[in-house]
Amino acid sequence: MSKRAIGDVRPSQVITTFGPGAIVDLQTLSVIVAGIDGWPTDETDVIHELRLERALRVKRFFPARATEGSFFSKNGTVPTFLFPRYQVCPVCQTLSAFGEGDIEYDTKWREMICKAPGCKGRGKHRATTLPAPFIIACPAGHIDDFPWREYAHRGPTPCRKRLRLYSIAKTGSVADILIECVCGNGTRSASEAFGEKHADALGPCMRKRPWLGVGNQDSAACRHSDEVRAMQRGATNAWFPVVRSALVVKEGASPIGLAIIACNPKQIEKIDSVEKLKALIEMEMFPTLVQFPIEDIWHAIKKLRGEVETDDIDLRWPEWTAFRDPASASSDKGELFLQEGEVPKGFSKLIERVVLARKLLEVRALLGFTRVDTVGGGGDDTLRPDIAPIYKNRPDWLPAVEVRGEGIFIELREDAVAAWEARSALYP
Repeated sequence: MSKRAIGDVRPSQVITTFGPGAIVDLQTLSVIVAGIDGWPTDETDVIHELRLERALRVKRFFPARATEGSFFSKNGTVPTFLFPRYQVCPVCQTLSAFGEGDIEYDTKWREMICKAPGCKGRGKHRATTLPAPFIIACPAGHIDDFPWREYAHRGPTPCRKRLRLYSIAKTGSVADILIECVCGNGTRSASEAFGEKHADALGPCMRKRPWLGVGNQDSAACRHSDEVRAMQRGATNAWFPVVRSALVVKEGASPIGLAIIACNPKQIEKIDSVEKLKALIEMEMFPTLVQFPIEDIWHAIKKLRGEVETDDIDLRWPEWTAFRDPASASSDKGELFLQEGEVPKGFSKLIERVVLARKLLEVRALLGFTRVDTVGGGGDDTLRPDIAPIYKNRPDWLPAVEVRGEGIFIELREDAVAAWEARSALYP
């Protein structure tokens, strides 16, 4: 794999738009961003956010490194793989996969060129091919080349003769796009791949994960095997990031966490079982913990140790506490600078406080991604899409980006919210 850069995206886009498993359309090439196993990391770029590290059970975060140098000399920092591997020649209409002999990669101009017999190219130059327009994917995150050859022949075939992809330009729909094999036994409109019987036309999911390497296949069975669907290469539902974030605020915790922090840390470290914890509390060794259930205390201790994954409450509570006490939470020399604002006249019965965030730092970490559907809250868990991995072997870090900005915090009065919730109808 060449290390020469073939295109550019902003480091923040590697988290939000073009992360591992996402397809990136360049000028003439289409690639899929590789998993983080092969990403270069530099300790000088490391990002730390303790609360987010505990929540995601990692030791640190790394951003995508920026490239240096000119277009012709700079090296890429985020590895990619060619995807889709099928290319189309706009001159002779040959449809061929990379490696079949009809196309090759021009290392000088960093583009794919047609070598099909009889292709006249463009004048004295060979034609630059374009990525195939369709791919297939399933809600489990698997993705693969469109099965062009099997689709044209309506099933598995030993035929390896030249394929053609062209449009008859009658209706302006996918029905105009034809896949044809020169053997004469395979011609089919692309419309059937998007119709009601698309599952029969496309076949079962092959569990392919090309972002983790050429030929990589998921070892686990796909629970969405019969839900394979065709989509355009640049479809917006081909990649949805799963991101967790946290504001950089002073270390804080929930009420039970604050109570644990108030205890002697050396004594807390020696606790290795819930039974020992219970005995010490009964001996009045930890007076601040008496008010809490034993099981809740033990779970909170394991969270602080990073032994279990924390939840959104653990992440959001310190932020909530900071915004409710801006004077003690912020510093004009730190990453969080808050100022108390004024509640607008006439809104004092609805709004408790307004805080102006003059300076904020948010760390956004990428956990994985989904295809076809986004991960939403509520509903039946069996209907939610699977989160696809961004690595083959789990490392002790995740890709992240630091986002700086400002904002406004508005806290509503609890009695006003309770009165609104008690209304018989949302709209009178």
